Amino acid sequence: MLRDSVGTSGSALSKQVSALAAAGYVIVRKDQDKRARRTYVQLTPQGRLAFQRHAAAFRALISSPGGAGGG
Repeated sequence: MLRDSVGTSGSALSKQVSALAAAGYVIVRKDQDKRARRTYVQLTPQGRLAFQRHAAAFRALISSPGGAGGG
């Protein structure tokens, strides 16, 4: 599901998720059910805070005069 939502290949997503896990932003858990291997990715509190800060900075950038959303 995550791979399809972000529209990337499995290998590219795996590389990015590994980098996020190394930074402490996500927790990765792998399971094997009868039919397929599944990888679960969960934001850590540190990852959620980093995302919120990034989103706020992006909103400020696009709403500022001369920004993408400004005039």
